Amino acid sequence: LAEKAKAIRAVVPKVTDDLAMRLHFFGKAAPELAGEAKAQLDADEARLRAIQNPDGSWSFPPGVGDGVGAWRRAAEPGDPAPTALAVLALVERGAPRDDPAVARGVAALLAMQAPNGRWNKAAQTGFVTTAYVLHALAAVAPAPQAG
Repeated sequence: LAEKAKAIRAVVPKVTDDLAMRLHFFGKAAPELAGEAKAQLDADEARLRAIQNPDGSWSFPPGVGDGVGAWRRAAEPGDPAPTALAVLALVERGAPRDDPAVARGVAALLAMQAPNGRWNKAAQTGFVTTAYVLHALAAVAPAPQAG
């Protein structure tokens, strides 16, 4: 697992999904290794927050850097796949469902749902994207009340 963690830390994000999946890996698959990656994970989270679109969605491009660590969003429309993965990553980092970035991301996901119930913009069928979205929405859903 330590070798996988080292390889994941070395990934230069080409899409927003890469940032989100790195946070997911250290949050779920290897939390015991997250301490040594803390600075990178904190930077990945800050980058995710910086590149969120005004409508609450995330785009596939992982932002545009200034060369010294500041990021801004790319001028591309949001997509449900990176939006769902970003919401999930923030929640796994400890953000509550009322965190502004999470709440705006959830609102964007709900607005992107197609009339047939699925989420899809770029994929052929939308099955994987819909699964990502349902996973993210389940992560922010309130716990069922007893009784």
